[in-house]
Amino acid sequence: MHRFFSFTAVIAALSLLAACGGGANMKAELDATKEKKAKMAVVSLTVSDFGKTLQHGNSEDVGSLITKKMDEMLGLTETAFGAKWTIVPAASIVAAEPYQKLAKSKAEGNVFAPKPAGAQMPIFAADRSDMVKTNLDPKMATDLCQALGVDLITVVYSEWTTQTGGIIPTTKAYAKTVVSVYDSQGRRLFKGRKDLQGNKTLGAMGFAKVDEESLNVWVGAFQNGLDMMLAEM
Repeated sequence: MHRFFSFTAVIAALSLLAACGGGANMKAELDATKEKKAKMAVVSLTVSDFGKTLQHGNSEDVGSLITKKMDEMLGLTETAFGAKWTIVPAASIVAAEPYQKLAKSKAEGNVFAPKPAGAQMPIFAADRSDMVKTNLDPKMATDLCQALGVDLITVVYSEWTTQTGGIIPTTKAYAKTVVSVYDSQGRRLFKGRKDLQGNKTLGAMGFAKVDEESLNVWVGAFQNGLDMMLAEM
């Protein structure tokens, strides 16, 4: 029995070391792409008004307001990644047939996507669970890189809700943002997630006033999360 537990402990330790080594290897691979300013395309950016939390209690069409912000968020994302890689703008690829043919679904309902050059960026995840986790099938990642002629692709998902707390139950914006970077071999070189609260009080008791101006607080939380993850890459 003692030998069995010792053997199990050794296997567990080796597995942990392998996992840590794998993470280090992926970081080294990602660093190498930065050194040569590899070509990267942001292939998917989606925002979810989870449970229609933002729409709750608001008379304005929150979906339309979020849609208007999506191209701005794409620009923020491409600019941020452009500091480390050579960005192939989504506006130059979004209408390309090879790119669109690989799509699994499109943003609809309470999920929103940018429309650079007038065409909506599709979703390449197999299902909602994978979309939320920014998971891509390795072959999908490889096919996208080949279709677009890039070395890396980036997938971004941001879930927008509210958070209420404190002695006075004030309500603030809350953004959960997930980012994954894949290479042309289908390997995920980076995955990160940041859950951040906005810096302004937008309401109380679970209600947040949502309009074009207050949406900037969610956009700000998204951008802060993006910057934090980029600092880890």
